[in-house]
Amino acid sequence: MNKDDKLAVIMEKNKDVPFYNFIGMEFGDAGENYAEVMLEVKKETMNVHGVLLGVMYYALCDVSTSVAVEYGLPEGFYYVTNDINVSVLSSVSSGKVKARAEVLKSGKRLAFVESRIYNDKDELLAVGRVTKTRLAKPKHRPAGGICQRTGYVERADVLYCSGPFHADGTTEGLADLFLG
Repeated sequence: MNKDDKLAVIMEKNKDVPFYNFIGMEFGDAGENYAEVMLEVKKETMNVHGVLLGVMYYALCDVSTSVAVEYGLPEGFYYVTNDINVSVLSSVSSGKVKARAEVLKSGKRLAFVESRIYNDKDELLAVGRVTKTRLAKPKHRPAGGICQRTGYVERADVLYCSGPFHADGTTEGLADLFLG
């Protein structure tokens, strides 16, 4: 698969995530070790004080860094966020914000990624530092459907049911998730 095809697959996979669509997340330029994600500041993304919710900074950092590391990811693997720190330097109440992520270091197991969020005047609003862990995709994971234990919808590319967070508190499937 060439680089343009790989980027198209990444963008296609992300465009139908309900949360991204609800908040109006847009995907910009991306490639090996970098990605851009944008968001229009609107009523649904603001807090009671009329500025962008802190969780939106977090989401922009998490998603932009995910796209940045996924571009260089070998087939059969995926990344999960295991540590994220977002420092909000300034608030914003209107316009479009852009997260620019850059992979600082990527090894066999961990990736260290930074995301900087700017307003539409290119002023720095926030800096996120994210550590991602690379995991092998389980070979036996179902292709999708409803989890019989929890009732959650599961998709082939997202672990809703087989992970450690069953509604009844059990951890069945946890070893398979990490040892896959």
